[in-house]
Amino acid sequence: MMTRAVDMAKQAEIDPKRFRAALRKENFAWHKHNDRWTVVIGSFEHAAMERVLGKLAS
Repeated sequence: MMTRAVDMAKQAEIDPKRFRAALRKENFAWHKHNDRWTVVIGSFEHAAMERVLGKLAS
């Protein structure tokens, strides 16, 4: 099953644009410029996105 950054942000009541900006700042090696922020739930990438989301929710 897949999830998208926009869905994760909405579920956490975080502005999706703010979340994507924070993800871009992380400069993940696994994410290419202009790729969609779509990952497999439970994957390493998903955990990384959840970590960033957690920082914004605090």
